[in-house]
Amino acid sequence: MKTQLQTMVLAIGLVAGAAAAGANLLANGNLLESPNPAKMAGAEEHTNTWKAPLAVDASVPGFKVTRSPIFLVISKKTSKRWLDLNGGGGVSQTVALTPNRRYLLKFTLEGDPAGRGEQSVALQGAGLNTSENVRNDGRRQITAQFTPTSNEATLEVYATSGGRGPRVFDLSVEAQ
Repeated sequence: MKTQLQTMVLAIGLVAGAAAAGANLLANGNLLESPNPAKMAGAEEHTNTWKAPLAVDASVPGFKVTRSPIFLVISKKTSKRWLDLNGGGGVSQTVALTPNRRYLLKFTLEGDPAGRGEQSVALQGAGLNTSENVRNDGRRQITAQFTPTSNEATLEVYATSGGRGPRVFDLSVEAQ
């Protein structure tokens, strides 16, 4: 009986650990908990999208606008949402982490077709200081590993130049 109980406790621990390793630690990383941009103040209708401006210090559930105003955008066809880091804009989120454990930040970076030929973002946070580029007609899956030294970290993604900046969506942080 004791051996069965120990085996069951070990199995539950392994399942919980496996789930935690693949779980997205960011709140609202897919932006689906965000308000519908079409119903927000200042919303602009375009051919295939609605976009709403977000000022510095504004919040989208889970995220805070940190630099230059940005846009929350929704596709009329697919209801996909993304953050348009217009004018050097950026967002951050503070995440609870385990010190000295390795994590993986992942997101999709997409160029703005109306913007410059190459667009870039900087990634900053605990143990994270890098940049990534994308062409204005391109899309890339970005991954960056980092190891925090404290039990929480503020992670920031921001465009490194003004004008029409790149788009980010499907953001996640997973324990490795």
